[in-house]
Amino acid sequence: MAVHHLLDSRLQLALQGDATSIDALFEAAQVFHDRKPGSEASLEAQLTLVNLTHANALRYGRAEPKWIQEFAKHSQLFAARFPEEQGRAVPLLSAAARSCELNGFMEEAKSCYSVLMTKFKDTPQAQQAQGVVRRLQLKGKPLELSGPTMDGGEIDIKSYRGKMVLVVFWATHAQPFVQQLPELLAIAKKYEKYAVIVGVNLDAEEPAIEAFIEKTGLAWPQIFSPNREQRGWNSPLAAHYGINSLPTIWLVDPNGVVVETAIDSKNLNAKLYETYLPYIKATAVKPAGGTK
Repeated sequence: MAVHHLLDSRLQLALQGDATSIDALFEAAQVFHDRKPGSEASLEAQLTLVNLTHANALRYGRAEPKWIQEFAKHSQLFAARFPEEQGRAVPLLSAAARSCELNGFMEEAKSCYSVLMTKFKDTPQAQQAQGVVRRLQLKGKPLELSGPTMDGGEIDIKSYRGKMVLVVFWATHAQPFVQQLPELLAIAKKYEKYAVIVGVNLDAEEPAIEAFIEKTGLAWPQIFSPNREQRGWNSPLAAHYGINSLPTIWLVDPNGVVVETAIDSKNLNAKLYETYLPYIKATAVKPAGGTK
């Protein structure tokens, strides 16, 4: 009880930015573990430290990204030292992994997801983590992606070889997608000779998609399952690649190799130009006799 009160007092001061209390919580987690691994005091100390790093990652992560990395590190330590605390460890690891992914710490994200898959493999979070890790490892590899269309046809990304492909996971109800749509439409028009957009829609009902397409003029080919049980977040492609936010935009080069799996419409124009320029140079026809 005394340890609990001491740690809680330190935590309150640490959350107010008291450097001495912050250092004390880091030290306490290690000291209690060294003194008696697995003890109640060690559990309290490690959990308090994870809560501190989590709170500061949420509050200061963009300005001080070290807190995101500390959150990932100590979430993994908590899981390693107290695997029996599944109810606490799993949501902490999931939150840390997602925070790392959103802020560009991909190695730390993969590490957290890996712990989920190995130590807590029977949880839904571990199942989702498999897809996320698969997605995080796509960069630099040929993309396998195909599926049914709304009109009963079939899309296979391999049919677009020779052009860049933007794969856009989206839904009509996803406001971030709606906000980025004007930029995406402008880019689609600008690069229509060199690139195509393939949508993977995660809506539940066709009428919503049809009304949205008519309203916005969106004319991309869409992968959309005729099976109601495979729509929304149950989309086989969304599950296979661990899609957890919309829009998710991928860039695939003219050879079918994934360039990026986390791209925003704001930097898409530059990334498209950067991707296509080497391809133009590599495939340019040289004058007769060649050049030196």
